[in-house]
Amino acid sequence: MRIAILLVPLMAACSTTASDFTPDGAPAGTTIEPSGYATILDAPPSPFPEIAPEDAYQNTLSPVEQFARDNGLSLEEAAAAINGPPELQAELQRLQPLLRANEAETFVDFVMVRDPGVRMEVWFTRNAEETLARYTSNPLFVPRDGGVTPENAQALADIWIERSREYPVIQLIGTSSVGGDVELGIGIEEAEFRALAAQEGWELGPDLTMTFASARPAAFSIPEAEQWVRFFPRENIAPSIRLTAISTGTITLEDGCFRVRVRNGETALALFGYDNQLGVDEQGYLTISRTGEDAIERYRIGEPGAWGGPAEVREDSADVVTLREACGDGEIWNVADPTSLRLFSLPFSDWVTNYAEANDLSRQEAWDIVIACMRREERRGRAGLEARDRCIRQFN
Repeated sequence: MRIAILLVPLMAACSTTASDFTPDGAPAGTTIEPSGYATILDAPPSPFPEIAPEDAYQNTLSPVEQFARDNGLSLEEAAAAINGPPELQAELQRLQPLLRANEAETFVDFVMVRDPGVRMEVWFTRNAEETLARYTSNPLFVPRDGGVTPENAQALADIWIERSREYPVIQLIGTSSVGGDVELGIGIEEAEFRALAAQEGWELGPDLTMTFASARPAAFSIPEAEQWVRFFPRENIAPSIRLTAISTGTITLEDGCFRVRVRNGETALALFGYDNQLGVDEQGYLTISRTGEDAIERYRIGEPGAWGGPAEVREDSADVVTLREACGDGEIWNVADPTSLRLFSLPFSDWVTNYAEANDLSRQEAWDIVIACMRREERRGRAGLEARDRCIRQFN
């Protein structure tokens, strides 16, 4: 049994240089205040992509279909190879409640193995062969000695759960009954966490498997960007997950301080994601971008935007403390990984495929028609998902 406990709700930099900006060297649309810092209250939306994106969903196969193709099997044969024959599944359903109820002191877990045939290992802390023989003689079920009971595995995890209450850098805790180990997801870099563990006297033994956050990238993708802001505040702990309830609004820069403005007129100081960077786009506008494999579209400061959340603000984090010193008191909103509302609202790639097939068009022709429609809707005062949904729907 493997248990995971979640404890907290993770672009390439462009080559534009300062000489490409407005005459005073600042990004497009910038006002330089007497303080020397920048103000950007609005910006045109990021441009629509001209080329239709590839259909990320086209020709995708289910795991069973992929296994069948890779191994020259029928779908029925592939399903049996992956999940085992029906008699294995039936026996598993019979044994599970019996062993959990009658052998709680020694029963660990079932583990399916393929070598290449499917069979089920049944793990007990001791006397596995003798114990299993009392319940089944099915050759598809093989006794194994080792591991810890789920209750003992949970006891190991509880130690770290208690520590995580004081130290939120411990974000994800999992246990493996068979392996008898604890798995930790850590929201800071390895060296920093090991220093914390040494300070607190925590033993990091071989029964502990840890994954660490990647290094936080430099705050500025071009060095010129630093002079325009008082501070670029970001999360100090990499999130284990990013919640996806969508908020919309505009992120502005006011005398060097980033602020969020939403439709009802509320404003707050802005905090950005762990791996966000500040730079400029190809047209010279100040942008927020995200590094890493999951990089998303850049966001121009001053354009209508969207971001997922809610995301936590830790008042005791180093960047929030510095933000307070630089920009004062007031509410802080963590906008995490903002993106252009226009780009966020683009139709999914499979929608474009469906539209093209329904109207006997190429995907590029379908894309051009939909984007032209979205441009018209924007001129009529509609934006974002409202504009998109007037132009295209799923399964057109």
